[in-house]
Amino acid sequence: RLPDASLTRVYLLHPDPWPKARHAKRRFMNKGPVDLIAAKLKPGGEFRFGTDHPVYVRHAMMIMSARTDFVWQVTRSADFLNRPADWPETRYERKARTVYGHEVWYFRYLRV
Repeated sequence: RLPDASLTRVYLLHPDPWPKARHAKRRFMNKGPVDLIAAKLKPGGEFRFGTDHPVYVRHAMMIMSARTDFVWQVTRSADFLNRPADWPETRYERKARTVYGHEVWYFRYLRV
């Protein structure tokens, strides 16, 4: 219901990884949902994605690298290994780091 090109930032924080290959179609990070995000973001708007699940990272990078309407904002590994100061911490992220000792990855994409 949001008008196209009306958002300046969209977050996808720690979505369910659906780790089995046969369930990958259920992941939020797929063509259909990302198409919708692209439509709702203003040019220059930012899509932020965070996860602690390595399979989801690989899947998300595959999906996003095939797109021409987003540019990954990374110049060094610290750009995706350190949470930006204005990035909200979720309880899932905190639990992943503190309880399970997982590494968390933070991806920022600009809408072109």
